[in-house]
Amino acid sequence: MELSYWDRAAGKYSDEIVSPFSEGVKNPIYRHLEKIASKNLVVADIGTGIGAILPFLSEKFGKVLATDISMKMIHEAREKNKERKNIGFFLMDMNDMKKIHGSSDIAICANSIITPSAKELKKIFSEVFNVLKQKGIFLGIFPSMEAILYEAMLAQERYLNEGYSEDDALKLAKRHIRNFRCNFVAGTYRHDEIEQKHFYRFELNYRLKSAGFRNIKISKVSYPWSISEDSGYGNFYGKPEIWDWFVYAEK
Repeated sequence: MELSYWDRAAGKYSDEIVSPFSEGVKNPIYRHLEKIASKNLVVADIGTGIGAILPFLSEKFGKVLATDISMKMIHEAREKNKERKNIGFFLMDMNDMKKIHGSSDIAICANSIITPSAKELKKIFSEVFNVLKQKGIFLGIFPSMEAILYEAMLAQERYLNEGYSEDDALKLAKRHIRNFRCNFVAGTYRHDEIEQKHFYRFELNYRLKSAGFRNIKISKVSYPWSISEDSGYGNFYGKPEIWDWFVYAEK
C-alpha cells in the first residue's frame, strides 16, 4: 500500500474510511476482548490507524502496543490518547516487526492487512504470528470478497425485478460493484488510486494455517445498509447485511 495515501487519509479518516468500530456495526471483537481482558496482559494493535479501539484496549489491558506505517496516523492516534500512559506507539511496517516479536499476549489487526501483494501477505501473516507469545491470541478483521459478490447478486435481482433483461441486469450489476475494479482471482478491489486486498473465507483459513495458527474460527462483522449507503455503495434494506470477516486464532 502507498504510504502517501495513508498519510493523506490520516486527517479525514473518520469521513472516508468505513470503520468496523463505527456505531451500529455488529463487531464480535469486543465480546472476545472482554472475555480475556486483564491488566496482566499485553495487547498489540497492528495497523492502528487513528487508534479507534485504543481507549477500550487501554482500559482493559495492562499495556498496549500501537503500530502503524504512517507517521501521520501515529500522530493522530497519539493525540487522541495522550492521557493514556499505558500505550506505546511504534512507527512500523507490518512486513518487519522484529522489534516487538514475542511481546504480546493478544494481537489485533482490524482491516489493516490489505496489501494486494501475495508475497507480502505471506510475510505479514508470519510476522503477526511472531509478534505473539506462545499460546497468544489473534483477533483479526478482514474485508470480505464474498460480500462484494453478494451485493452484486442483490443488484442483479433488483434490476430483474424492475423489468430489465438478463443481459442488461447483469451489466448493471457489474457496474454496481465496479466490476472493472475487481480482480476476483487475486481478491483485490481498486478504490481511487489504491488497490486493496479483500479475502475469501477459504483463503483466510489457508493463510492462517500456513502461518502456524491453530484453533481458527471465522465469523462476521456485520454492517448496516445505512453505513454502506453513506459510503457510496449499495443499499438493500430488508436483506441480510454485508460483512467483513472476523477471525479468532491461537498460536
